[in-house]
Amino acid sequence: MKKLITLLAIAVLMTLLIASATALIPSAASSSNVVYISSDGTGDGSTPDKPMGNATGYKPDNDNDKKNVIYRAMEKLKESGGTIVIVGDVVIDCTQARVPQSREETLAPCEMRVPKFTTGTSLKITSVYNGVDYRAKGAKLVLDYDTCNTTTLMFPCSTTLDELDILYKYHEDYPNSWKTDFMLGGGGYKFVIGSKVNVTSLNTKTNSAGSRYPMLLGGHRYSNIKNGTNITVNSGTWSTVIAGSCGIGTNASYGEVKGDASLTVNGGKITTVVGTGEITQPSNSVYGALAMTFTGGEIGKVYVSHGVPYPGSRIDIIITNKANIGEFIYAPNSYAGDLEELVGKVSIKNTSSLKINTPDFTKETEAPSATDDPAAETAAPEKETKKAYEYDPELGLDFPVIPSVIWVMLIIAAAVILAVKIVMNIIKLKKLG
Repeated sequence: MKKLITLLAIAVLMTLLIASATALIPSAASSSNVVYISSDGTGDGSTPDKPMGNATGYKPDNDNDKKNVIYRAMEKLKESGGTIVIVGDVVIDCTQARVPQSREETLAPCEMRVPKFTTGTSLKITSVYNGVDYRAKGAKLVLDYDTCNTTTLMFPCSTTLDELDILYKYHEDYPNSWKTDFMLGGGGYKFVIGSKVNVTSLNTKTNSAGSRYPMLLGGHRYSNIKNGTNITVNSGTWSTVIAGSCGIGTNASYGEVKGDASLTVNGGKITTVVGTGEITQPSNSVYGALAMTFTGGEIGKVYVSHGVPYPGSRIDIIITNKANIGEFIYAPNSYAGDLEELVGKVSIKNTSSLKINTPDFTKETEAPSATDDPAAETAAPEKETKKAYEYDPELGLDFPVIPSVIWVMLIIAAAVILAVKIVMNIIKLKKLG
């Protein structure tokens, strides 16, 4: 009898051990690596019913960007990385400086600051988490280019946007001095637009569906990229997608991509894609190799290069039969480099119906690759780079796996085995008794 009581006590102890070990595993709804946000939220972001919001006193003004909920959520995740879940309207309508104080004030684009993330971290921004789709309740990311038409947002780590609704607001009579759209940039990290991103446009002048859309960059607007860029577009509607960066002319202070640039387009609708260079103004270039792959999507025009000469050694382009490209152009007439030299660096594998007209430099007649000046275009280039980034964070995880989980599972396994043995011994004792 004494032995039976001892065995029962051990079984109870094992049960308590399992319960306590299980408690160490973080709940998906309250994980410290997940932040729930809404611009009007008043909570700490730990749960969907306590979303984090803009800081008290926030308004679109100079040097107010760190009070925006996007910055605050990133600040909370900068050490570990993780997931930002948008559960209401999240509005980006601010920047570090040059926030217009009236519609008549025409200013140049400026950067909305972001906190510095620990190397190796990754970020996901979504409206679907833990089995709940907050888009059904109207959750969306609002890029308010009507209130502040100078904003650019460059992500500070490997970033994925997916299962997300984006509303782009603009006023057609009040562009910024560059006449560019809102820029979302990968910052030289892996940048992925997932397969379930929906972008709509609102012309606030007419309060009707708009015709302008945001830009995507693989690189940065205000910083040189020492390594490379890697951008993948699977869905969404975009004006311009650029594999490289968006600088100004040959200003060596920013806009250069020192490494390779890679762009992959698997889906979505894009007005213009540019491999290296920038559409509306001369821009710095990619100094490494450039790779562009098109396996799907609807694209108006593809420019291999634009503006500033391409100094790199090789450009590889793959176009499959599922890619719908309206026009392929090596470079516009405004290209400042040697067009023959540029064409000589390009290798194209095209299995689509797209007709690519390669200039014949053996003729004396001038044969430019394009006659249009794409300055009026509003699309951006896409990119994707192989091994052009320092790390490739694990994909498919909503938040990084903590080491304690491994120990927890080992403890649970051991406890279950021991509990089974105890039960078998109890049964055996009963038979003997």
